[in-house]
Amino acid sequence: MAFEIKGFASIFGNVDLEGDVILPGAFSKSLERIGPSMKVPLFWEHDHKNPFADGIPIGHTTHLEETEKGLFFRAVVIPTSKGKDISLLVDAGSLDEASFAYHILDKEFLDDGTRALKTLDIVEVTIATWGVNPETVVEVASSHPESECNPEIEQCLNALDMVSALYKIQRIMHV
Repeated sequence: MAFEIKGFASIFGNVDLEGDVILPGAFSKSLERIGPSMKVPLFWEHDHKNPFADGIPIGHTTHLEETEKGLFFRAVVIPTSKGKDISLLVDAGSLDEASFAYHILDKEFLDDGTRALKTLDIVEVTIATWGVNPETVVEVASSHPESECNPEIEQCLNALDMVSALYKIQRIMHV
């Protein structure tokens, strides 16, 4: 049985860690192109770009929508070994950021040097340890049975959670 996750792959109006800001409406043409299926591949850490990764999606989106906040998505994660691992980490809160790959169709540079992305074409959505925009979120939309996580795994997930939190604090504080 597939797991369902949801979240925001993009947030509007804030400057991300690469100096870009995505403007509301940036996804409208892409969503029209994708059509009612709302289906784009779901990856772990954009692994289709990594020559050492297997490049196989962990699932696909089932819903994409621009909201006032940003690009909202729902996706299914296929219960392969990697899909189960990612789902358990998301469910535990150890993975809680998202990202997406895109082609820029229209942009402009603001007076402060920020690149304003006005029109984007979505290639994929990804679950990320650290997204380029730390305000993105991902969470499990359908819960997992408690029996799937034994105490040893739970300890590891808690330790990973602490490391992730420290790294996020460093990124935010620019330490």
